[in-house]
Amino acid sequence: AWLACRAATLYRRMGDPGHAHVWAARAWRLGHDIGDPRALIEAALELANLALDRDSLDEAHEWAARAPEFAGANEFARYRGSVALLRAQLWLLDERLEEATGAAGEALEAIHMSGEGRHLVTCYAVRSIIALRRGNPPAAIEWLDQARQALRAQIEHIPNLAERDRFLDAVPLRRWLHSRADLALLDRSWRHTRSL
Repeated sequence: AWLACRAATLYRRMGDPGHAHVWAARAWRLGHDIGDPRALIEAALELANLALDRDSLDEAHEWAARAPEFAGANEFARYRGSVALLRAQLWLLDERLEEATGAAGEALEAIHMSGEGRHLVTCYAVRSIIALRRGNPPAAIEWLDQARQALRAQIEHIPNLAERDRFLDAVPLRRWLHSRADLALLDRSWRHTRSL
């Protein structure tokens, strides 16, 4: 079940949602069969992200709600940041900025506490768009700069340029773009990061 989850994640990051969905669904079934809450949470998160990538917001909400259902306190603690970040993205797409702000704050706190830095770029980018939508461009630029710095720190550990480009393409910064202001704000930092 765990390997099926990893395969789903890799296929999604490589831009192959078909295979990613097959492996995520398999991980979900296997997690049920063996009663593994960790596999169930990871599979639910993968299925939610795949639905989000397809703009199937209702389905993404359903999977996001399922993720913590199958875990006790100990199992869920390590995934708290991932689940909160997913909820923040969903609330942002629904234009529910209060809920998005709360979920993004919870995500950032959990990510810092866990020491798991792979979601920092996305979390900072979400905070940036929330600030922009709430009419606070200076805060939006500050959050985006933190996203750029986190992204730069991550790509510095990837020596191969082709691998680096694949990593950059897999960062879903453009998921939240609904206006030219969002696009201009993100593209300015994005172009700078690409030139590093």
